[in-house]
Amino acid sequence: MTEENIEGLLTELDSKVRSNESKVWILRASPKWYRLLNALKDERIADEDVWEVRQHKNEILVGHIGIIWMAGKEAGIYAIVDIVSNPKLMVDSEASTSHWVHEKDKRQKRLRVKIKHLLKLTDSPIKKRTLEKIAGLGNLSILRYQQGTNFKVTKDEWLIISRLIRKKLETKA
Repeated sequence: MTEENIEGLLTELDSKVRSNESKVWILRASPKWYRLLNALKDERIADEDVWEVRQHKNEILVGHIGIIWMAGKEAGIYAIVDIVSNPKLMVDSEASTSHWVHEKDKRQKRLRVKIKHLLKLTDSPIKKRTLEKIAGLGNLSILRYQQGTNFKVTKDEWLIISRLIRKKLETKA
């Protein structure tokens, strides 16, 4: 994706959030359970996948934005996704299933949403240690509560994160 396309995408997402057309959610993966980096780089998954919904299951809806967060020592933002379905019981794809660490988690029918990857930041994630230093993100739910799968992001927090993504990608170019 070109810098121009990324700017257009982020501008569009910002507009949806500002107008309350879309809410933003953090979708957390723990390396103890799921090999997120491998999944994000897996060509078999392409741009569509599913994500488990445990919290806010009546609030996370089609058209909302997801921030893919990896927990652990390299914690941070690794992708931005579009939520393309309401939560329903479903199983991972075969490709996605292969990235679960434990056999017991594979091929489980769970409450999930379908997601479409919009922007992968695997080569330039925005790390937790950076986010913790940014004014306006002190109450970001994932920074305060480490346990859980899904976390709310406020409009103002999203706009700060969106600016950070732009800066991160500008310095990478």
